[in-house]
Amino acid sequence: MKRFEFNYELNYKVFPRRESLKGSIKPFTSNLNLYYEGLLKIRELASQGLSKEFSEKNIVHFIDWMDSDLNVMLGLEFSLALEIFGGNTKLLTMISIGSNSEQTKKRLWGTAWDLFHARMSCNRPQISRMVGRETDPIFVTKDYALFKIMAPSVLHGIRFNSTMFKITQSNEYPHHYSREFMDKLNEKLLRLSVDRVSEKIDIDDSNVLSIIKSLESNLE
Repeated sequence: MKRFEFNYELNYKVFPRRESLKGSIKPFTSNLNLYYEGLLKIRELASQGLSKEFSEKNIVHFIDWMDSDLNVMLGLEFSLALEIFGGNTKLLTMISIGSNSEQTKKRLWGTAWDLFHARMSCNRPQISRMVGRETDPIFVTKDYALFKIMAPSVLHGIRFNSTMFKITQSNEYPHHYSREFMDKLNEKLLRLSVDRVSEKIDIDDSNVLSIIKSLESNLE
């Protein structure tokens, strides 16, 4: 692909947009506020401390916040939070630690869009419905942080509006967490998944915007 050794006219096809597909991208973009909100919360918790002593408390707080306040489980944002609170400093660029308020908001919106495109690119059923035929989407990135979050081990659980979590194996978890803690965390995630599996996702847009406003006002 980098060498451009292909015939654009012959090898690249744009399927005509059918009338029934007008506005079909809206279900994706309407949830950007949710992704941004989740990133704001991760940023808020991270600003309180990223040392090992805060790691377990932070990730539990984030899960409980999604369950009670947000009422939506954000799988990719959870994976990001797990890595950041667990000591993976390479992913800190995604939440703009150390920047001022305006820079942080700009960066978090950028990350929200990155996660939006990643979700959309990996959602085979949705893309197939949009173009009217079966597709095999391929997601390519040279961004380490985005690749880490979208690693093949979590792709089985990625669907738009997913309430699924990645259950982390003992040889995968970030170094700040103990095996005992991760076992308990995985049990907690399984319980939440079972409890919420039959729940209808009801997103209160006014509540989302209210939480965003509150989180933005607390940016350091």
